[in-house]
Amino acid sequence: MTLKWVSVTTVHAPVWLIRLHASYMRQMGARDIIYFLDQPDAYSEDDLAGLSALATIIKCDAAYWMERAGRPKKVPLRQLKNVAFARKTIAAEWFFHIDIDEFPYIPQGVDSLIDSMAAEFAKYTLQMVSALWCTVI
Repeated sequence: MTLKWVSVTTVHAPVWLIRLHASYMRQMGARDIIYFLDQPDAYSEDDLAGLSALATIIKCDAAYWMERAGRPKKVPLRQLKNVAFARKTIAAEWFFHIDIDEFPYIPQGVDSLIDSMAAEFAKYTLQMVSALWCTVI
């Protein structure tokens, strides 16, 4: 079965943030959520088991990168390689590449957004708006 879309994130973050993000992506309608753990040794076996119950977890350890001709030094290049791996191994029409600190607001839902795009679109970029922090004295 081909999924309409999946969420793909390369991540090194606390477990609580990954759990929160996975929950949010499920609420958005993601049928599969893939987290590429950029530093998998930072997580305990219990952490990995808990996360695996919420999402597909791929450990980007030395063996993973050896199969991909080495680990790129820059995070954006690792992200691109991870998305390429997801595209080769997961049957989905769209791959929603999103950072762990991004919680997009798409009122009509991702499925509707995809359905509204012209068929010739191969890539769609959402503009993210960052929160402004202020101190009230």
